[in-house]
Amino acid sequence: MKDVYSIKMGLEELYKRFLNNFSKLGWNVERKDGVLIAEGPRRIHWYIIIPLFVVGSYFIYHSLIEIPLRIIENLIHETTFLWRQKQTSLLILQLIIGVLFWIISLIHILIADRHKIIIVKELDSYNVITNSNKAHELVTRWLKEVGAVRVVKMSVEEMYRSLLTKYERAWGKSGKSMLEKRISDLMRERNMSREQAITTIYNEEAE
Repeated sequence: MKDVYSIKMGLEELYKRFLNNFSKLGWNVERKDGVLIAEGPRRIHWYIIIPLFVVGSYFIYHSLIEIPLRIIENLIHETTFLWRQKQTSLLILQLIIGVLFWIISLIHILIADRHKIIIVKELDSYNVITNSNKAHELVTRWLKEVGAVRVVKMSVEEMYRSLLTKYERAWGKSGKSMLEKRISDLMRERNMSREQAITTIYNEEAE
């Protein structure tokens, strides 16, 4: 997830607050070449791990109790040896599946990605990138505390519609032709694409 924020403070001050807030939560915080990074606990999907662990534990427990009994019965009841041997084989398979469930659970816990927050300084804003809902919720709450304002990025089409509305209010029916002329002039004079020209006009009008 990526959001853009306007924050009225320098990177140094922002880092101090970032470090203070997230280190208190037990997250690892660092700064690399002007990029702020916070890493939290691993993103463990407990709704998957717990059922796997419980089922695996049942399979292992049941197999370890039943296999010795079946082996003894196989030795005693030689007339039905093949049938009981098949039961024993199924129990061994159940034991293997239970162990595999345990291994899968352990591997997931060990290799799961950590919750991560990355803040990158741009010219007049900060890009905030998160890799989980938990990280997004925590950083959003913190950003509100430091007075950050989320910047809504507009598409070029949305910028054009906004400009057109503004020009038509000011110039009436000739508003569209005046806007188109200004776009054409910028494209010619500054060697811009139409999209760049619209963005430039929008930013100038917003100032």
